[in-house]
Amino acid sequence: MQKETCTTCGKSKSILNCGMCAVTVCKHCAQFIDEDTFSFLDVKKPEMAHSTFCNTCFDQHIAADLVLYEQTMETAKNISIYYNDQGKETRLMKRIDVLLTVNDCTDRNEIIMRLAFKAVQMGFNAVIDVDIVATKVRTGAYQTHMYRATGIPSNAHEKNKVHDRSIWQSRN
Repeated sequence: MQKETCTTCGKSKSILNCGMCAVTVCKHCAQFIDEDTFSFLDVKKPEMAHSTFCNTCFDQHIAADLVLYEQTMETAKNISIYYNDQGKETRLMKRIDVLLTVNDCTDRNEIIMRLAFKAVQMGFNAVIDVDIVATKVRTGAYQTHMYRATGIPSNAHEKNKVHDRSIWQSRN
C-alpha cells in the first residue's frame, strides 16, 4: 500500500483532499473556509460550496471573492438605516423602485445586516423605510421569532440629512 503525500510540502501524513482539484494536502498546507463564510450572498459560485482547498485553487478561485466579500461586509456595517417611522429624516432622500426583502431570519440584527449588505452590493449607502415584522414560531413548548424585513436602498447625501434635533426620532 502506497502512502499518500502532500503535493505542497511532501509530508506523508496528508489526509485531506482539495474540493476543487482533488489533490491530497496536509492540514498545514490546506486552506479552510467555513460553510457560512459566504452566507450573505444570494447567488454563490459552485467553487464556494467546498470547505477545503489547496493553495493554488484557493488563490485562483476563492481569495479574490473572499476579499471582496469582506470589504462589502465592512462597508455594510457602516451604512445608515432609517426605519419606516423616521419619515421626517428621510423625506429628502430619493426613493427608487427597488424593494429589498429578506425572509426567514432568526436574529433581528442579522436581518438588518443582510439588508445593508444587499444595499452595498447595489452601490447604495443607506436603507430607508425599513420595516421588520416578527412572527412567532412555536415548536412544542419552545417559542422563537422568525423575522422578515423590507427596505428601500438610497444614497444619503450630507445635504439631504436633517440636522434639526427637535424632529429626530433617531435610532442611528
